[in-house]
Amino acid sequence: MVPHPCNVLLVDDADNDRMLFKIAFDQVEPKQLRLLKPLKNGAEAISYLAGCVPFADRQAFPYPDLLILDLKMPLKNGFDVLEWLRNQPMRPTVIILSDSSQKTDKDRAFSLGATDYYVKPNGLPELVAMISRMETTWCRTALRPLPAKTTARPHDSRATH
Repeated sequence: MVPHPCNVLLVDDADNDRMLFKIAFDQVEPKQLRLLKPLKNGAEAISYLAGCVPFADRQAFPYPDLLILDLKMPLKNGFDVLEWLRNQPMRPTVIILSDSSQKTDKDRAFSLGATDYYVKPNGLPELVAMISRMETTWCRTALRPLPAKTTARPHDSRATH
């Protein structure tokens, strides 16, 4: 049993993808996960993670245990967020959820500190199953942000789902 819910922050610029993720997220059992307010781009994600205004109140905007990050976004993309996180004293577990299945994107994401990489699934049942795997694999074993210098975990499979 987890001592607290796993706070999950989704960062994706596509309105439809954020809505589908929320629907799938609500179907995942058990309810060990808590979806924070989704963000639309990497610039918002960096402001949130840094605790800048308007995200300074950690009671209202808790630091995530798990960051679900798209790569292709406006303003700052997912790679920009990963690069920013490399220099931070604490960071959440980062899971890439992208349309890209290119090996170069996967390799770059892992080299910048991503813990896992998923290609966005085609339908709701696949997305529910993927979120369930994330909950089982990452939220139950990594409930606190890691020091930024830690780049891999003992159970990190570097899977390319």
